[in-house]
Amino acid sequence: MIPLRRLLDPRTAPEPPVVGAVWVPAAELEDRVHELPPRGEAIDVAELEGADVAMNTLVALGRCPSLVSSIELGPSMEPGRLWRPNAFLE
Repeated sequence: MIPLRRLLDPRTAPEPPVVGAVWVPAAELEDRVHELPPRGEAIDVAELEGADVAMNTLVALGRCPSLVSSIELGPSMEPGRLWRPNAFLE
């Protein structure tokens, strides 16, 4: 099972990866809203390149973003998703 995460990495390239984050470039957020949690659920945005664009886009999409400055970089990308599938898919 792919773990559910709340942290979004908004950079154009995820190198080095952010531990516990899902990588969705800020410029692609509007085209990838299906990968976001439902409105009303919090999304933490890593304070990295593209964070300001991601925050503005998420607010415009009716989401509840918050900026996270304490992040940890890791050696490899971890699987994860920002959304929870419906009960049938789970």
